[in-house]
Amino acid sequence: PVAEPDSEAKRQKLQNQFEFYFSKDNLCGDVYLRQHMDEEGFVSVPFMSTTFNKRSGKSLPIFLTPICSI
Repeated sequence: PVAEPDSEAKRQKLQNQFEFYFSKDNLCGDVYLRQHMDEEGFVSVPFMSTTFNKRSGKSLPIFLTPICSI
């Protein structure tokens, strides 16, 4: 199915946020995020859900869409 333009814009905005949060530039200074990473650099979906949903104000299904498209 083709996403509606508004949904696509929201998905793109969230994807951009994820790319920023996990960029080298941001990770150098984001101690909180690094503290929640495992030894391979992964964070749990529940952590991401609570942390990023608070920052973006989005619900879990919208939040997961960029992840599922990877």
